Amino acid sequence: MSERSAKTMVLVAGGMMFAAIAIKRGQIADPFRFAWAAGAITLFLSVLADIAPEVAGPFALLVLMAVYWKNRGVIGSVLPKANETPATAGGTAQ
Repeated sequence: MSERSAKTMVLVAGGMMFAAIAIKRGQIADPFRFAWAAGAITLFLSVLADIAPEVAGPFALLVLMAVYWKNRGVIGSVLPKANETPATAGGTAQ
């Protein structure tokens, strides 16, 4: 894995962790502790991506998969569904 792709994976994994924390903040007892841990993990992975990108990239991918599997349905529940989007003013077909 190249250095650029490893750094991209680290940023995507960090963003996904912070997004999951922001969405579930009402269900988490101490969201600041979770945010601090996500920041520490992201910082560690970014330093590792500078030193050994071929190791940091797969670890970031594993973190990304773990966040996704732990929070299945949480991030998707925020996005609007296709059948719930409002119709445009002039584009209704009859």
